[in-house]
Amino acid sequence: MALELPLLRRQLNRLLVILEERGGATVQLHEELYWVLETSEIFCLDSVPAPSAGQLSDDVDELTAMASRPDDLLVPWHDLKHLIGLLEVLARRDLP
Repeated sequence: MALELPLLRRQLNRLLVILEERGGATVQLHEELYWVLETSEIFCLDSVPAPSAGQLSDDVDELTAMASRPDDLLVPWHDLKHLIGLLEVLARRDLP
């Protein structure tokens, strides 16, 4: 099994375009805290991971900071975790 990053990028963009068409370019976030599983534990099914809390305002702040950082200062494992929180709130909002 392999993941093609260009394919992932295109599909994420398609979904974001749909959400923007439905609700505009800005999403008001009324939620704040959410559950997070540690990346190091999430794929280990031998034990039940202990969740911690993530914070959407922190994720938005990190997203803004990422936009002004040069590529060599991005930390994908850390920065992706913040994006995951934001993607989760978008997914929750779109639930039927």
